[in-house]
Amino acid sequence: MKIRTQLIFFFSIIIILSVGISSYFAISYTESSILDAEIAKMNTHNAEIMHEIETLHQRASEDLVFALKNPKFVEYFELPETKAGNVYDENGVLQFTEKQQEIKEELERWTYHFQNKFEVDETCLIDATGQEHARLVLSQIEINENLSPDEATAPFFESSFMKQKNEVHVQYPYVSPDTERWVFAYTSPVELGNGQKPAIYHFEMPMTVFEKLLDGRDGRMFVVDPNGYIIADTQDTVTETVSSFEPEKQFPSFQTAFGDDSLNILNEMKLNEIGSGSYFDGTETHYFVYERLSTFDWILIYEKPESLMLVGHTTLSDLLFTIGIIALSVTIIGIFSVIVISSRITRPITKLADEISKENPERLEELDVSDPDIGKISHSVNDLIQKMNSYQEEIHLQNQELLIQKQQLERMAKIGESASKLVHNLRTPLTVIKATVDLIYHSSKESLDDASIEKLDRIKSASENLETQIRSVLQYVREKPLDIQNVKLRDLINDTLNTIQIPSSVNVSVECSDDVIQCDPDKLQIVLMNIINNALEAVDKSGKITISSNKSNHDNQIQISDNGPGIPSENMAKIFDSLFTTKPSGTGLGLSFCKSVLEQHGGSITVSQNPTTFTISLPKKSLVKKSKE
Repeated sequence: MKIRTQLIFFFSIIIILSVGISSYFAISYTESSILDAEIAKMNTHNAEIMHEIETLHQRASEDLVFALKNPKFVEYFELPETKAGNVYDENGVLQFTEKQQEIKEELERWTYHFQNKFEVDETCLIDATGQEHARLVLSQIEINENLSPDEATAPFFESSFMKQKNEVHVQYPYVSPDTERWVFAYTSPVELGNGQKPAIYHFEMPMTVFEKLLDGRDGRMFVVDPNGYIIADTQDTVTETVSSFEPEKQFPSFQTAFGDDSLNILNEMKLNEIGSGSYFDGTETHYFVYERLSTFDWILIYEKPESLMLVGHTTLSDLLFTIGIIALSVTIIGIFSVIVISSRITRPITKLADEISKENPERLEELDVSDPDIGKISHSVNDLIQKMNSYQEEIHLQNQELLIQKQQLERMAKIGESASKLVHNLRTPLTVIKATVDLIYHSSKESLDDASIEKLDRIKSASENLETQIRSVLQYVREKPLDIQNVKLRDLINDTLNTIQIPSSVNVSVECSDDVIQCDPDKLQIVLMNIINNALEAVDKSGKITISSNKSNHDNQIQISDNGPGIPSENMAKIFDSLFTTKPSGTGLGLSFCKSVLEQHGGSITVSQNPTTFTISLPKKSLVKKSKE
């Protein structure tokens, strides 16, 4: 049988079988597919609402933590009169000193703006005895005479003091005695510098905010407590009227929603984080999807009756007729297309087979036929051969690069081994030097003059810096996490210069500000020492080195310039590469280490010419990169 006939027969059978099977399953499962699609949409909508609910709690917690960032909270409770304890007058009213009242009013204004930003009913500041120090209800500041001393009985009180700094306790809903509404409570402790927690900051958000997030669309959405009552419902605002202070009496029973199957359905929801199901209410089938919330293990449920899920979709009988017409049309068009396409496919293939049989198959590039279809195939074969040759060349180059990298890694391993031995050999004499300095200092302190003491201090400081430098060489092989601190830039520069022997003929000018930067001072000092020592070598025994600084909105910069001969242009792109050096005794690690440390800080180092200037950039808020262990 010819190729064309085989193609027509084979693909015609495939088309007929494919259309027939597809039509069968389409007819059999159309309604089921519609329901599945609707359930998928319900799951998506349920997930969106769940995200909004979780975002609500997250935003409320974040806003509370943000409000506590105000240093006035700590300042108020650090006051000696606050620490001394509460003072009351003969009427039992809490008394405030002038300073307490001043800070209290600032906190009340801060809380007022906080309430206006977020939908909050009540905010108060409560100390560890249960005494309120400030309270705002519906943006109204409460007078001192009305501050309650009995908040220790509040349901959130004890749990709130168990939280750590920046942790938020979310209290199960209760009826607020001030607003007489069902509310959520969010609380977080005020923590002093010594870790003491003298008070909690607390706000109440009405449950109506939570209920507004529910969107049942053309179905019903509600939130269920695992104990079996409905917390929120799109068909009924269950907290609009306070009928009881007890949840089980205020909220409707879950059985009102799912009838006789309620208990089994609720037990299933308790066992699974997410799922779906259906039940029959005596009239029609209802489908529902659910997902458990992270707060109080509540369950978010979205439910629709089957009639609503099928509204707007084509009926099954209409789909049957439509699928039949489409199946017949597709079959006819498909077979006709196979006949036409098979002719187009087989003709150039047959010609190409004839040409290849006449030519050497190992030299397909030599094929030269007039037919444009065959020519395209021949060119494609030639292009493939050219690409293969190109890939082989690239692979060869990559192998060469890998070999060089392997050699560098082997050299780095040897350097690391040598560095370990060097630390072992140098640590003992350095310890002896430091111990000797301490012995001389303590045994002969009274007989030493100031100049001698200063020299001893410099010897001790130099010894400690040498230990730091040795450790830093090892850190090049194995980085350690940064110890970020707030450091005065000018002090860091001066400390670095004090550890370097600078010839009297070299003029070092420091034009740095007193700005505070965030960095690892030990590592950054080694970076500065490397660059300054390179500058001293560049200017030889005479010259000028200038150390200056400036800043922008995002980073602090340190510039170190010298009037030396400069760096050869051919070396500019390589000076920060590890193991690159122009010094006979150099290791090629100095500037590479500098670059590694600054990148670990989230910063950078660059160099420019005329004059030679190294620029160190450090972000104002240090972004520490994860170190390799």
